[in-house]
Amino acid sequence: MSQPSPVCSDCKVPMDSGFIVDFNYGTDHGEQSSWVKGTAEPSFWKGLKLGDKQRLPIVTFRCPKCGQLKSFAQAT
Repeated sequence: MSQPSPVCSDCKVPMDSGFIVDFNYGTDHGEQSSWVKGTAEPSFWKGLKLGDKQRLPIVTFRCPKCGQLKSFAQAT
């Protein structure tokens, strides 16, 4: 289910849908950013412990006029 397009609070125009890419260390490609429920816990090896924590993809809207970004954790 896609998030309806919000209107820019400054310019009053519909915002464009998109996403922010997270580039992983040592790779030349990225993944879509995610919202993770709970607090961030450092991993012993690298990054963060995620385990079975709830994750939701983040959709980000951009105003084509002023560039303002507005992000939502999109429900699955």
